[in-house]
Amino acid sequence: MSLLDNGRPKRIKVGQAIDQRLVDALSQSEIEALQEEARKKVQEERAKDAKAKLLAHFMDEERASHDPAQQKVPIVLALAGHSNYIMLDGKYYYHNTLYRVTPSVYSVLKEQEARGWAHEENAGNPNQKTHRRPPHIGTANYQTPEWDDAMLSDPNRGAKMSARTGTVVNAPKVNA
Repeated sequence: MSLLDNGRPKRIKVGQAIDQRLVDALSQSEIEALQEEARKKVQEERAKDAKAKLLAHFMDEERASHDPAQQKVPIVLALAGHSNYIMLDGKYYYHNTLYRVTPSVYSVLKEQEARGWAHEENAGNPNQKTHRRPPHIGTANYQTPEWDDAMLSDPNRGAKMSARTGTVVNAPKVNA
């Protein structure tokens, strides 16, 4: 790779047109052979990437089988109305989606979930019409992972709002 006058690497221009004179110098069979060679190289690259990712996944599973701190626990987040996701270590954890995480990540996610609901209560519940705090979530910092196993048995849990009528269904009853 060549360098510019300021010492930075010279960038390759993406999307630059191929000089037609180069294409004209090749026969149709040579062009097809080059396309096939490119196709094979790309397949090899993709296979290599897939193998590396699969190896990393199997290594994580093997570590978890020997270390209780690395074993995965299920979590389903019920986030407050002002947030759609929690980002932790560059990974998005979305509302009402099942994830399998380590206990340390579980405790951080549950703490952030509880803090979100505490913030919602401090703000005067501005999203009260569409989002109700589930009864199992308090403003404590941590809940045990065993509780989420019971939650996974009902995939249709939680309050939902009808797009057509705006009616909230499956919301917890409020004593008025």
